[in-house]
Order: sequence, then C-alpha cells, then structure tokens
Amino acid sequence: MKPALLKTPKTTGKKPKHDLLREFLNAMWLRPEAALFLAISAHVLHTAPYRPSRKPSLDLGAGNGLFSFLAAGGSLTPDYDYYTHAGHLDKFWKHADIYDHFAGQGQSRFIARMPDDRFTYAYDHKENLKKQADLLNFYDAYGVGDANKRWPYPDGELQSVFSNIFYWLDNPRFLFPELARVLAPRGKAFLALQDPSFPKFCPSYQTGKFPKYADVLKLLNRGRADSSLWRLSLKELEALGKKNGLKLVYHRRYLTDMVLKIWDIGLRPFSPVLIRMANSLSAQDRLQCKKEWVDICVNLLRPIYESEKDVTNQGGYLYLIFEKQ
Repeated sequence: MKPALLKTPKTTGKKPKHDLLREFLNAMWLRPEAALFLAISAHVLHTAPYRPSRKPSLDLGAGNGLFSFLAAGGSLTPDYDYYTHAGHLDKFWKHADIYDHFAGQGQSRFIARMPDDRFTYAYDHKENLKKQADLLNFYDAYGVGDANKRWPYPDGELQSVFSNIFYWLDNPRFLFPELARVLAPRGKAFLALQDPSFPKFCPSYQTGKFPKYADVLKLLNRGRADSSLWRLSLKELEALGKKNGLKLVYHRRYLTDMVLKIWDIGLRPFSPVLIRMANSLSAQDRLQCKKEWVDICVNLLRPIYESEKDVTNQGGYLYLIFEKQ
C-alpha cells in the first residue's frame, strides 16, 4: 500500500531574531549568490515546526560548520573573512575544492555571538574543514570519516540528525536505514535534498537543452552535476522512510526558479580572481571594501530574499523532517 502524501504545512511564521541575509553576506561576501541560497535555507530551518537542536544531535556533512553556526543564531564580526582559508586557486577550473584548505590563523576572535544551540556531534570527510570548524567552537565532538559507511554512533543514541549533503552520498537505501539505526524512538531527522525538478531551474545542468552552449555550460558547472548522485521524489522519499520506520512529519519546497538561476552561476566563475584581489589589499582596505560590498548586496538581494523565502509549494529543494516510530 502506498503511503498517503502529506499536505504541505504552513510555516510557523516565527522570524529569526537576527538578519540571516546580512549574516550570510557578511560571511560569504565574495559569493553573494551563495549567501542568498544559504540564507533562505537557514530561514527554512527557522520556520519549520521542529528544530534540529534536541540533544544528542548530529550535523552530518558539517563541512566547516559555517552554515549551521549562522543558521542557529551565531554571528561573526565584519573582520571575519571566509576567503582567507581558500587555496589551490590555480586549480579552480580543474574542479578543485578551493575551500578544502586551512590557512592556520585563529579566527575564533571574530565570533560576535555564539548560537543559542550547538550540536553534540559533527561528521565530515575533510580534515581541513574540521580545522576550520574547530575555530567556531560549535560542536562538542567532530569526527572525520566516510558517511557512505557505518556512522560511528551507537544504535538509538541520537535525538536529532541534520544533513544537507545526503544527495552527495552514494546510496539512499543505505542512508535511511542508518538514520533509523542511530535515532532514538521519536528522534527526528532533518534533511535538505534536491528534488528531481532541480536541474530544470539551473542552466548549467541542462547541456542537452542548450546544445550550442554545452561547452560553456559544462565549464560553468565545474562538475557540480556529477556530485549530485541521486534525487528522489517526495513520494519515493516518504515510502523509503516508512520502510525504515521513519514517518514523514513535515515537508516543504524551497529555493525557487529565480533564486536557483542566480545561484547557478552568480560570481562563482570569478571566485579565484576576486579572492586574489581581496588578498592583495591591506587589512584596512579589505575591510572597507567588504563593508561597502555587503551593503550593496544587501540592498540588491533583500527584495528577492523577502519575496522568495516563504514560498513552499515550488522550488528545486525539499526540506523533510522524519520521526522514528
């Protein structure tokens, strides 16, 4: 018997206490399209009826912790600069992860406000990202390993698991049983996933639709299409959860056509040059340019953020909350 799909619930209407758009632009000033994407994603977490803060908690695929830190209410001073950790800029067009690098400087002094909540555990596969995350002091314990294999947490221990990287992992038919294994009864999983409709919103994912521009689109995509390993429909995800004793208790769509088209290209192609330019400035000049840049981006992106952040019935991403039965 097929599970009955839930109707999309209304958002709670609870507004974050801080300005998510400005916080993400402050942190990721040279990539305003990414800041817009992440600010809306963080707003989605805030307006859901449950938050991934009940302990023991796990941030699976935590990366450098920046998203979860800011989404949970953390704030960084204007002196913080995410791009000081960028490296391998000469390999950008060879699909290198320029943020898998650690510059070594202690940026914990740039924390203006710690989040109200923190995660018990974080797990990711890149040691350099762990080093960056350690500066935020946001996780009690950060493990480095392969999430495609059994996670290093006991059966039934966790009350909440958050992940926005599931679709970068190999097999959902491994991941959902693993979620069920580590969650305690009534524990919840919070998942941000690409919907099967996602590629149609992003020109760089549609080389077949624009054959004249296929080479350019492949260049702009930089292999991102290859890192999205699977996409399942809402119906398929609900059925997969039910099969593993996980009940879908909330879902919504987000990141609309407009937002994803902006995000798909944005300033990404110029990242290496912009970072080198910023790195050539004195600390005082860099900070002044950053402040002016952020103010301009806030003014340009605010109307888009405000009009698109609460759209729940369409978008290229799904936010799902499952509860273990």
